Amino acid sequence: VSGAAGGRIGAEVEVSSDTLRLLEAWSRPPGGVWEERVDCTGTCSRWPCGLADPTSRYANIRSIHMAYVELHCHSAFSFLDGASLPDELVAAALELGHTTLALTDHDSVSGSMEFAQSARSLGLRAIHGAEVTVADDHGIRHLTLLVRDATGWRSLCRLLTRAHAHTGDGSTDASRRNARPPSVTLEEVEAHTEGLLCLSGCATHGVRDEPTMRRLVRAFGREHVRVE
Repeated sequence: VSGAAGGRIGAEVEVSSDTLRLLEAWSRPPGGVWEERVDCTGTCSRWPCGLADPTSRYANIRSIHMAYVELHCHSAFSFLDGASLPDELVAAALELGHTTLALTDHDSVSGSMEFAQSARSLGLRAIHGAEVTVADDHGIRHLTLLVRDATGWRSLCRLLTRAHAHTGDGSTDASRRNARPPSVTLEEVEAHTEGLLCLSGCATHGVRDEPTMRRLVRAFGREHVRVE
């Protein structure tokens, strides 16, 4: 299911009920998610199949398609971390067979407009987000925040505004400014969770301790926190 087929990531296969139960518990790969597309033999029009018994969710599914979705991606708007412009990332994703891509630049949504316009014109589903720097007692850490809806976009923009609010001392004299890197506190993240999905961050600077993860689960909700 996870292999390449015909140059595209993912494959459509006939699956048994045992395999479907295994897929239900499939762990997500680092930085991404497996996107399901099902072929149902029933008459229901909803996806996933809207069965009365949730334990038999896959009872009448004939086949399943799993496609990889990259949820942690930097563009050239992440200085010294990303090299490609958003429209180049969209073209590359489509060339590789992706149908969806998330753009998560460091403490910024500067590339979101270009990303959205390019994705719409070329037929790619765009997910907006940012890798936010969190400064606390553990030092500097990163959280990847993905926008789920319009409310989430507002939450992310407000959080990024706070992240950049202290990057200068407010002086109009550039020589007197005390610029600092953008960051937010964990408490500020907890106050701006509505409409967002939280990933635990990159391998180098992500959140890895259990107490912080439990705080994030309480703040975002169990369904909206994932470990990268």
